[in-house]
Amino acid sequence: MVVKSSSVNGCVRGSVERRDEMISLCRVAVVAIALAQFAFADADDGTCSNPYRIAGLPANANNQLFGMEFDTRNSIPNYNWDYLDLQDSADFTFMLVGDSPDTRYITVNTGVTESGVCAPSGSRWDTELVVFAQSPNICGVNSTVLSEAWVTRNDDDRRGCGHPSSRVAFIAAPGQDYLIVVKGYNMEETGAATIVINYTPPGTCSNPYRIAGLPANATNQVFGLKFDTYDSIPNYNWDSLYLHDSADFTFMLVGDSPDPRYITVDTGVNESGGCSRFGTWWDMELVVFAQSPNICGVNSTVLFEAWVAYNDDSSVCGLPASRIAFIAAPGQDYLIVVKGYNMEETGAATIVINSTLAVIAPTPELGQCLNPVAIAGVLPGQSPSVWGAGASTCDMLTTSWFLSDNPDFTFKLLGDVDMEREVELDTCVAGQAAWDTEIRVYSDEPGICVDPQLQTQASACLIVLHQWPTMQLTSRNISYLSSVTTLVTALASPMHVGGP
Repeated sequence: MVVKSSSVNGCVRGSVERRDEMISLCRVAVVAIALAQFAFADADDGTCSNPYRIAGLPANANNQLFGMEFDTRNSIPNYNWDYLDLQDSADFTFMLVGDSPDTRYITVNTGVTESGVCAPSGSRWDTELVVFAQSPNICGVNSTVLSEAWVTRNDDDRRGCGHPSSRVAFIAAPGQDYLIVVKGYNMEETGAATIVINYTPPGTCSNPYRIAGLPANATNQVFGLKFDTYDSIPNYNWDSLYLHDSADFTFMLVGDSPDPRYITVDTGVNESGGCSRFGTWWDMELVVFAQSPNICGVNSTVLFEAWVAYNDDSSVCGLPASRIAFIAAPGQDYLIVVKGYNMEETGAATIVINSTLAVIAPTPELGQCLNPVAIAGVLPGQSPSVWGAGASTCDMLTTSWFLSDNPDFTFKLLGDVDMEREVELDTCVAGQAAWDTEIRVYSDEPGICVDPQLQTQASACLIVLHQWPTMQLTSRNISYLSSVTTLVTALASPMHVGGP
C-alpha cells in the first residue's frame, strides 16, 4: 500500500487510513528521524538556562515545527523585559545552534502551520518574538548584556497572518547560537510555545536580503557576498516596465534611520572603493522600488507607483556594471534589485553601498519630470534664447523618465502662442563644453511622469535624436498651438531654443 506522508519535526505521518496505527510509532521515532532528515530538537524546559535546542537545521528548511506540546502557562519571566521596554510576561526559549557552515536567513513565525498556511484564529494568542545572540551571562539580570545581545523583535505580524501572531526574520551567522524567545504581550497572555522556522536563501521579492542599521554616513559597505542570480527567476513583471525579463536578486534597505540618506549603489566597485576585477562583472541592471503592499504581485500599476530609480551600465568603473543613486526617506523601506540585462545574463549579486546625510526637498528637484523648467513666449523669427543656464544633470539624483538610463533634465515648452511654430532645439551653446547628449520630445499628457506606457505613446509621433558630441533637433510640420504643451527632456543644459 502506498503511504502519503508529511513531516512535523521529522516525524513521518501516514495518510488518513494509516494515521491512527502510526501515532505511537511516530511519537517514538521522532528524534531518530529528525536526526536523519531534519533539525534535531532537545525538548528541554524552555528556560534561558535550559532552552529547547534546535540543532542541524539544514541549508533549506521549509515550515519546520518546534515546541509542540509546550506552552508558557506555567512559565515565569526568564528575562528582565522591563529593561528592554517590554512588558513582563511568561516566556519560552528555543536555542538555534550555530552548527551550519553557511550564513542562514531565518524566519520564525507563531501564526502558521506546517503547511505554511495561517493557523486557525482560535489557536493563536497574543505573542511577541524576541531574538538574542547567545552570550555568557545573558540569563542574568544585567541589562547591558541583554541590550548588546539583542538581534530583533516583533509583535503582531502585520504582513502575514496578522494579529495576534508574530514573525521575525534575521541572519544567523555561522558558529553563533541564537535564543528565540516566545513571550506574551503581558503577564495575562499565555499559550502554546509552538513556532515554525523556515530557512530559505534571501533575495526574492517576498524574502529579500535585509540591510538594516545602515547609518547616514557609511562608506563602501559590501552586501550580498556569496549570493548570485544563477538559480533565480524573474521576481517582477519586468516586461510591464519595458525591461527584459531576467533572473534577479532583491535587497531591502530598511527605513530604520531617523535621517534622510543619500544612497549610491554600485555593482562595479569593491570595499576599498576601487574597481572590482573585470572578470567578476556581468551585464546587470539596478532597479529601486519603494517597498509597498502587494509589490511582489504582477500588478504593473503597483510597480509603476513604487518605481524610484533605474540604471544600466553607469558604474564609475564602466561597462557592464551599473550604478544608481536615490534619497532614502526615514521610515520607508526600499527594494534594491540586481537583475540581468536579459535572461542569458546571470552572476554575483554583490553590491557596494555608500550613504551620506541628505536633505529632502519639499518639491521634486527642478528639472525632474514633475518639476520642469518652463520655456515661455517663444515666437517665430525671434533670436535664439538660452534656457537652463547654471543647471546640470550632475546634480540630478536619478532619471525621471522610464526610457532614460541616466539622470536627465526636463524643460516644458509652453503652448502659450496661438500660432503654428517651427521650433529648433540645440544643446550646442556658446561657452558651454559639448558632451554626449540626447534630446527627447514628448506631448505633455496627464500622468505621463509616472506611467512608462504613456511615455511611450506620447513620444511615438515626436522626436528622439542622438548625435555625438552635439545634436540639433528641428520639428517640422508639427503644430504647437496654445492648447498644446510639449515636454523636452535633455541630457544636457543649457540649451538654445529658437523659432526660425
